[in-house]
Amino acid sequence: MAEPTRQAPTAYDPLPSVPRLLTELGQEDFWGRYAQIRGDAEHFHPDYLATRRRSVLLLRAVIADLFALADPANTRAAVEAGRAANALRRADWLLTCNGEQARSWLRGQFQKWETREHPHPPNCPGG
Repeated sequence: MAEPTRQAPTAYDPLPSVPRLLTELGQEDFWGRYAQIRGDAEHFHPDYLATRRRSVLLLRAVIADLFALADPANTRAAVEAGRAANALRRADWLLTCNGEQARSWLRGQFQKWETREHPHPPNCPGG
């Protein structure tokens, strides 16, 4: 990945690390599929599962956005980041918009996601 540009720190403050996001993406995806694999989805609240699915879309879009910010000359990366952000908008039952607007909206959503309390799985000793 190219060195982050001056735009990246203002887009995300603090700038998230891609390896951390990938780790969290894997965790969110795992917990979202856990009930289906175990076959006891009735023990998992539907809101819990929906939150996990939304987090996966959000993290994928943020990673795509970071790659687009790292190389502003790469228009394909910017288009892909806009598509990923619009996928999250569609999942939230919002209208899609142009790529830059969707990416700007995504950054606000990521900030909210970072500061909220994350749900614990039903069988977690801490939750």
